[in-house]
Amino acid sequence: MDATQKYTEVKEFEFEIEEDLLYKLYDWGFLQYSIPAEVFYNMDKIPEKNAFSQKFAGVAPDDDGNPVYFEAIILRQEEEAPVLVDLTLIDTDEYLDYILKNKSLSHCLPKNN
Repeated sequence: MDATQKYTEVKEFEFEIEEDLLYKLYDWGFLQYSIPAEVFYNMDKIPEKNAFSQKFAGVAPDDDGNPVYFEAIILRQEEEAPVLVDLTLIDTDEYLDYILKNKSLSHCLPKNN
């Protein structure tokens, strides 16, 4: 019963941001950090769909802590780092539509492993 642990596997998770999107985010204040963080935090819930980008909605705080709703286009393929392709700010009604479709980052079901 004195077995020792030989190794621990830690799966690192990362994603990329399209270069054009980086320039777009430059003037977005705190959102340039809070939106990608929200996407990263929920990336494990997004299913892998090779060769197809997917749209999800999310909510992140702005400079004053107020909620800002956004639509994210994400490319997630097997054996590759996910890519945040584009972001668009949306209104509350559009965000609620994404929740009803189970396409909201904070409300979507986790992918099956």
